[in-house]
Amino acid sequence: VATLAATLLFLCPVKTQGPQDFGRNDEVWQLPGLANQTRFSQYSGYLNAGGSRLLHYWYVESERSPETDPVVLWLNGGPGCSSLLGLMTELGPFHMASDGLNLTMNPYSWNKVANVIFLEAPAGVGFSYDLSGDYHTNDDQTAYDNYRAVQHFFAKFPNLRDHDFYITGESYGGVYVPLLAYRVLQDPRGIRLKGIAIGNGFLDARILGNALVFFGYYHGLYGLSLWTRLTENCCNGSVSQHSCNFQGHVSDKCNEAVDEASYVIRDEGLNIYNLYDRCEDRGNSSRHLRRQGPRGTTRMDRSRELMLKSLNRTLTTPNLRLEPPCVDERDGHPVFQQGRRQGSLARRQIAPDVEHVQ
Repeated sequence: VATLAATLLFLCPVKTQGPQDFGRNDEVWQLPGLANQTRFSQYSGYLNAGGSRLLHYWYVESERSPETDPVVLWLNGGPGCSSLLGLMTELGPFHMASDGLNLTMNPYSWNKVANVIFLEAPAGVGFSYDLSGDYHTNDDQTAYDNYRAVQHFFAKFPNLRDHDFYITGESYGGVYVPLLAYRVLQDPRGIRLKGIAIGNGFLDARILGNALVFFGYYHGLYGLSLWTRLTENCCNGSVSQHSCNFQGHVSDKCNEAVDEASYVIRDEGLNIYNLYDRCEDRGNSSRHLRRQGPRGTTRMDRSRELMLKSLNRTLTTPNLRLEPPCVDERDGHPVFQQGRRQGSLARRQIAPDVEHVQ
């Protein structure tokens, strides 16, 4: 992704200031690795986010009716994940081929029906940067920067200002999306915000952490013995979402039990998004090579911890990793690869009964 985007930036000079700063200066005419020209226009460049911060964006026009279709902003989470991952591996018009050099078209791209903006935020993520070199930030600052960037986007593309606007994201987008929406509602300046959408969002650390432990037990991932240790040491005498605290480091015994539960859920090869799918060949995944004992710490987790420290923040979820890393290599994901995708997605699946093993 970085190589393609870097080539793109080289091919398309960026102009970031001035009253005549229109998006046509950022138009992408050619992409390396793409066999055929697209039927839609696309743009890549920088948006002023206030101060010395410049946020990189990639905008793809709707294939259906760019003159009337809504504008959708996409934000990957992390915090610290590049939205180019959303572009190249999720909802964008392109997917990376298995050789890592070529692009294939995504038949399920959101730009089939919408004008989609992929924004890399905060400064320091992807190709976004701060001229001053100061990358300290927080959620409020990120919301402000994203708001300024959105305003600059509509200044670049004034023909889109009257379109319906949606803010969407995933994972830590559960923080980014509502904070940006609140900022827009406070001072819309012509932005027609119609709604927000959050996929698998990080909304509350304690609620999500508790839910994951309950989820593991009620789906039979671990038995009564571990569950008893969890509830006796973490639940203050009453087993409920309100009384249990699997995130608060109640005691060493609680932490040990939570670590074991986390290992079962995250590191034993299960696809937590589809538990009842068949097990795939784990030889095709590099994820198992990164296991380091019961805590299941991976290089992605360590990178995230270092990144958060650089942002002057603390890691609030050391035990339970509530959100997948930026590049999610879950063992079950090969089922969606080319040649098997259609059959898998069209197949009706009936989950068997779940039984606990004590």
